[in-house]
Amino acid sequence: MNVMLTLFHLAPVQTLTTFKKILIPLLGLLAAAVYIMLASNHLDAQGLYHDELHQAPAAFAYTGLRPQAFAPVMICGVPVLNMSYSGAVKSAIYGIFLKISGVGFSATNWRMTGILIVATALFLFSLLTRKCLSNRFLIVVYLLLLTDNSLILMTRHDWGPVALAFFLRLMAIGLMLRVMVQAKEISKAVLFVIACLVGFSIFEKLNNIVLLAPGVLFFCFIIRRIRFSHYVSGLGGFTLGLAPLITANLYSYFTAGYLVSLSQVSAEKVMSFHQFFLYAKEYLCLGRGVLVSTMILGEAPGGTWTVWSVPLLSLIALVAGIVLWKKSMLCRAGVLMILCYVATGLLMYFLPRPTSFYHWMVGTPFQYAGLALVASACIEMFFWRRTTIMPILLQQALFIVVGLMIVLPRISDAVWLQSQLTAGKYSHRWSPELSQMGVFAADHQEDAIFVAADWGVATQIICYLNGMPGKVAELFWYYQAEPDFLCLLGQQVKRVYVVNLRPPVNVVPENTRRIKKLVNKLCREDRLRKVQAPVFSTVEMNAYDVVHPPAARFCN
Repeated sequence: MNVMLTLFHLAPVQTLTTFKKILIPLLGLLAAAVYIMLASNHLDAQGLYHDELHQAPAAFAYTGLRPQAFAPVMICGVPVLNMSYSGAVKSAIYGIFLKISGVGFSATNWRMTGILIVATALFLFSLLTRKCLSNRFLIVVYLLLLTDNSLILMTRHDWGPVALAFFLRLMAIGLMLRVMVQAKEISKAVLFVIACLVGFSIFEKLNNIVLLAPGVLFFCFIIRRIRFSHYVSGLGGFTLGLAPLITANLYSYFTAGYLVSLSQVSAEKVMSFHQFFLYAKEYLCLGRGVLVSTMILGEAPGGTWTVWSVPLLSLIALVAGIVLWKKSMLCRAGVLMILCYVATGLLMYFLPRPTSFYHWMVGTPFQYAGLALVASACIEMFFWRRTTIMPILLQQALFIVVGLMIVLPRISDAVWLQSQLTAGKYSHRWSPELSQMGVFAADHQEDAIFVAADWGVATQIICYLNGMPGKVAELFWYYQAEPDFLCLLGQQVKRVYVVNLRPPVNVVPENTRRIKKLVNKLCREDRLRKVQAPVFSTVEMNAYDVVHPPAARFCN
């Protein structure tokens, strides 16, 4: 009987048994392992998308090479930013891996970097909450996360980027829950770390500034339990987290005369009630993964009955949490998490630049934490018994039923996604040929140069060449006249490959036309001779031997 009680009894929040000490980390490890299995299914089936790799070229700085792209701010040879609005943190992680391991770039090890970051977050989250929250809470959160198709796909193909931001956010949520649920005095060190994580998230990607909304709500929630010194600690942590962003902007200001983070802050944006309604629907139903599945796999899960399952359950949880506000700290914390999710979404809509679904992931997993907190609290409040085994068994049965009610509508979509990944499905812009193009470039790089005549083909070649300088030129961005192209041919180049997507993306269409017109002219003058090149359906690659190269001094 005692053995059965040990197996079926889930201790209340206030009691930390030996069984719980072992069980919660095991739950974290299990969630991390299942996530890796789901996210890495047939990992190289889809080709490498150009923006999926935008953080990779800067990583080669850690192997001793100067980055060929996406390193607008470098201080003492270290890339600080990948774009004006995103920090080169993942570049540093991957670069250190390349340096230590000595291996070269591959689609698998690049994609696994983001996957392992998220898996680590799932495990650490269990450690952060093990002393303050029940096993039930963790199980519900993990089930919701592992059936979130957007999370699986966007971190598997981390072009947003999404993976590292999710890691930072989940760590901050774990610490916030410790502060809110535990009755003991609030640690200034914990508040320092939470604020530091929020500040560093903004450096990692500027749109994470919307996390200030959850931060403010959190401090309002605990305002009666903190003193002035806590605010000082929080401000210090936030400043430390922002320090890399502040440093990058000061450096760009004193060296180039402008603040780099303000260079791409605003853009033309349509705002209306209709647009807000569409945005709200997609934001609330993001977990189903319709938009990201369509983009990467070329199709979306069928049916509509699962669309509103989690939003409706979150609304029910919000109402229940408000009704039970005075009776349960878990309910109060759950209400705060759901409000954080709503506030984050509202701020995201009012950002000065248009946003897309990979930006909207910043709201996840606030809603899942809130739903799990209220569900866990309700079970504890109304169905907690510890006298005989039957009520305990009934409680666990009820927990399973509630958990299935929350997750079951999403399971069919999760199964659909795994079937698509197993079958190796992909959309036109995620064709395996994009990776094959990079492999071809690596095998034919000697005495050759690759000219990107349009957007979408440069980062794959740069990465498969392991960042080798002087091999890839994205002329379409700035190409103005014949000297730009001839300069490349004057560098002891024997063959030039002109590459663009098929059909062309036409980011700067006039420059794409100029490049092709010039190549045809040089062929007529017998300065270039067209030779056989690989034939792809999604990539147009033309190869030319350099017959009469211009003098090397042409570039001076």
